Amino acid sequence: MGKHDKAKQSYLEEGLLILSVAQEAPDLFEAATRDEKRELLDHLGVQLVGVTECSWNYRWG
Repeated sequence: MGKHDKAKQSYLEEGLLILSVAQEAPDLFEAATRDEKRELLDHLGVQLVGVTECSWNYRWG
């Protein structure tokens, strides 16, 4: 298997893992305590703001 084929296989495997975790996310979130949910949402909020700022700076910076 060539380098590109190995990389492609790795990306596919990682993508499947992400999809698997994403499928479980709603149940995990529902089972979390109120504090755990708040911590997760706070973390995601910071991450999303960072991504938005990155995109904004890339386009208009």
